[in-house]
Amino acid sequence: FAADLIPSEILESTYGGEASEAFDTMAQCVHVVNMAMLVMQEKKDKSAVGLGGIDLEKEFIRTTKTGKKVSLAHVSVIALISKRLGDKFPDDPILCDEEVELISTDAEFASTVATFLSDFRLLEDATPEQLVKWIDHAKSYQTASTPPTRYWTVAPIDTTEEFLESRQFCTSLGLIVDGQPVAGFI
Repeated sequence: FAADLIPSEILESTYGGEASEAFDTMAQCVHVVNMAMLVMQEKKDKSAVGLGGIDLEKEFIRTTKTGKKVSLAHVSVIALISKRLGDKFPDDPILCDEEVELISTDAEFASTVATFLSDFRLLEDATPEQLVKWIDHAKSYQTASTPPTRYWTVAPIDTTEEFLESRQFCTSLGLIVDGQPVAGFI
């Protein structure tokens, strides 16, 4: 897919393989977010503006220790990116500032996310246990023993408030090498 849309001078450059994988991953993220929104809209309160309502929030949204909201879409995007980058670039840590550690303590939410990813064939091998591993990889920058010179940065849903209000939001992915961005996708 990327080979058809990314200029050959980028694909043939030093980070061409990374650009190709990141592009394909981000295209898949668009699909994941759209599917998550459709699933969430089925549970929303019909009188609510955006993605709101008791049933939707009970099943698809969690509040972190610091009060930030994390949705089915957030965790699904992080899982997808972590799995794909982990498979292709296993030595690259990932920096993600989302507080998704709750996935390892909330078995019900982990099961909901894994079922969504598996049932819609977004990540067919998704299980709650595998989901925890992918999410842990999204925090590998923070747990590195020394600051990495090469790593990926991820913002799965920016901003959460606008996403939940069904307004504009974005997903971003970047590769940092020696403190400099060398590839970025929004």
